[in-house]
Amino acid sequence: MAGRTSAAAVSLVPKAPRPKYAPPPRVEEIATSSLGFTNGTLLEYPTLFVAGDLGLFEREAVAIVGSRGASREGCARAAALAKELVREGVVVMSGLAAGIDGAAHSAAIRAGGKTIAVVGTGLDKVYPYEHAELQE
Repeated sequence: MAGRTSAAAVSLVPKAPRPKYAPPPRVEEIATSSLGFTNGTLLEYPTLFVAGDLGLFEREAVAIVGSRGASREGCARAAALAKELVREGVVVMSGLAAGIDGAAHSAAIRAGGKTIAVVGTGLDKVYPYEHAELQE
């Protein structure tokens, strides 16, 4: 079998274990309309499932969302904006996705701020797995 080679790829780097995730002990159902939404996609879902401090919905908030495949510079800019918002007492809201969303949440929390994460999965699941600690 001249000219033919066979190869196998083997990783010597062990896979990192998935972070453990503890779903919230208490989840509440609230009417979307009670949050003051008068138009948009959320009105298609009359009930939201919420865990954490419901009082955050009454505070001024700014959403920071962006690419999952963001550059380092993009993540740094999102983090800087989140820190500035926290200094002004604003709640940072985002989707908790990888990239810009995660950078904004992490920076806001490190700066002592509060965040609201809008997730597309049930609250008993976490995605991406690397954000298990952020979602808790």
